[in-house]
Amino acid sequence: MEDTNQENLIELKEFEHKDLELDDSEIDYIKKLDKNPIELGTLPAKKIRLSATEYVGQVVLPTNRIIKIIPKIGDVGFFELLFYTDDMPKLILDVDSTAKGGKTLVEVLAKYFVKYIQEIIDIGLYRKYYQFTEQTHTIRGRLLLSQTIRTPFNVDGKVWCEYNKIGYNVLENQAILYCTIILLNSVKDNETQNKLLDIRKTLLSQGIEQKDIHSYELETYSLHRLNEHYETGLRICKYILDDISYKEFSIHHDMPTFTWLHDMNDLFEKFVTKILRETYEPEFKIRSQKQFPNILDDSEVKKAPKMKPDNVITRDDDNKLILDTKYKKAGKANSSDFYQATSYSLKLGCDCVLLVPETSKKIENRYKISGKDLYVYENSIKFPDEKDNVVEILKEQILDIIEPILKIK
Repeated sequence: MEDTNQENLIELKEFEHKDLELDDSEIDYIKKLDKNPIELGTLPAKKIRLSATEYVGQVVLPTNRIIKIIPKIGDVGFFELLFYTDDMPKLILDVDSTAKGGKTLVEVLAKYFVKYIQEIIDIGLYRKYYQFTEQTHTIRGRLLLSQTIRTPFNVDGKVWCEYNKIGYNVLENQAILYCTIILLNSVKDNETQNKLLDIRKTLLSQGIEQKDIHSYELETYSLHRLNEHYETGLRICKYILDDISYKEFSIHHDMPTFTWLHDMNDLFEKFVTKILRETYEPEFKIRSQKQFPNILDDSEVKKAPKMKPDNVITRDDDNKLILDTKYKKAGKANSSDFYQATSYSLKLGCDCVLLVPETSKKIENRYKISGKDLYVYENSIKFPDEKDNVVEILKEQILDIIEPILKIK
């Protein structure tokens, strides 16, 4: 008999499509997703064409069917790229990342989460003094007189007090508990589920409050000697909270379902920037997403288009090369990309490289800007299919493109 999980799993690769039947609730859910990560097209015979864009991850539909969008570089390769780009410690990539058995990218994320949260628990949960309010017979700390007076039917003589107490109910632990609950309702692997249940039980036993945590709250905590072992675990929590595009509560479980999507275009751009900085600084300076004075005369208008190339390599305030990433479905730059690159080159006085992921064949083009000693290059790099050492493979290709141009200059 076919695995029920497999029957409920709809698999797509980046930029691929699949034709199938969806009910109205599923269609409405997909339409509500932020940034349109999945495109919908109507076909005959009540079928819908699902088309993946540059987002990878999973979408949990109201019917409990899961749309899995598979990264070109495989699950392990994706996390290797993601963790490298965001300065995570180098991981031992020992998780099973295959799609067999209905696994999704979130299943792999959950395994990383469990690995690092268990390490936090083994070292010891962090606790500190925090503000606590309760109704008690004994006055402790500050008496909340107005709240005590307003309390109806206060016949037992209790008063409201506010005081500091030491405990584990702090933001760091609340975030871990919240993400544990999200993952529990999203993974199917029994071993991972059991480990998540153990984590939840441990946290609740220490009086940690179950509450919604938002990504921006994790930007406020500070690391120090007593909680520095939380760093990796909280970064994974932030990935989870950053990329949840839509949440609702399940009918069967009072837990949020987990639609988790990550923008490969954004990841590719940040990855290239980090490669450039690690390789060329401090001899060169990498100016990333810096706004430059416009090539257009905007003296007669209020809002001219901004000039904001992805990366500009400079030395001694002299622009040497522009590198703009284009994570394209077609695997090549389009006309608007070339004219954007041309305007960058003319304004900054240096060549521009358009870097695209390779799809069908290798791209190596060079175009001279008319009347100028400037060039626009179009080059592709090949994303390895489900292999380890993704970072090194991509880095080597990027530098093979850049080095000859920089030496010319």
